[in-house]
Amino acid sequence: MQIKILATKEEYKEATALVLETFGEFVAPFYSEKGIAAFRKYVSVDGFFARFTVLGAFADGELAGVLAFDPVKRFIVSFFVRGKYHRRGIGKALFLRMKESVGEGDIRVNASPYAVGIYERLGFVATYDQSEEDGILYTPMKYSAKK
Repeated sequence: MQIKILATKEEYKEATALVLETFGEFVAPFYSEKGIAAFRKYVSVDGFFARFTVLGAFADGELAGVLAFDPVKRFIVSFFVRGKYHRRGIGKALFLRMKESVGEGDIRVNASPYAVGIYERLGFVATYDQSEEDGILYTPMKYSAKK
């Protein structure tokens, strides 16, 4: 497995395709049609990934996972691993690389219902109950690292 920063329009296009594919398979079943449409619109905006630091994990010659984050706000905005690569440590490797990049301190995320357990295994804790905005369900979570 190789992890690198994605930075080209073509890489962002590939990342968007992975996110939409994985969202459709694992997250969309929890959402209403309104939420599905809102999420698809959110990540399909031209330049979405260009606003963040985007890590891509490559395995077997293809993009296997993506983690996009705002390093200033220390916030994960998109974190998906293609289904056939689940349980291979790809998500954990992406998270550890992001942690290395941002340094010590809190990291936040709005986790989908599907991802709450995954984030808990990474050391995140819920900071508030599940909420909904534009049909998108999320649980605010925080990872606390030593400062």
